[in-house]
Amino acid sequence: MAFNDKDGTGYVSFKDTVVPTAGKTGTAEVFQNGEPRVNSTYIGYAPIDDPKLAFSIVYTNQPVPPPWLTGGDLGRDVINYYFKQLGKDDKNKDKDK
Repeated sequence: MAFNDKDGTGYVSFKDTVVPTAGKTGTAEVFQNGEPRVNSTYIGYAPIDDPKLAFSIVYTNQPVPPPWLTGGDLGRDVINYYFKQLGKDDKNKDKDK
C-alpha cells in the first residue's frame, strides 16, 4: 500500500503515525474552463491489524503544476489526534473503576 512502501507516495506523511496505518493515494486529472487541474485522494484505515478508524480525504480542482495540497499531512494529523484522544478516554475509564 502507498503508506507502507518506502517508495509509496504516502509513506513520508504516514510513516510516523501513532498506530500502523494502511491506505492508498490517487490523483485524477480534470479540466476546469479548459485549464488542467488535479483531484487528489487519500483513503485508508488504522490500525492495520484491527481497524478502528477509516478515512477519506479529497482535494478537488487544484492547479497544475504542483505543488498542490495533499491529504497526507491532514490524514496523519487526524489519525494521531484520534488515537491519542482514544488513549485518554481509555485512561479515564480505568480511573472510574
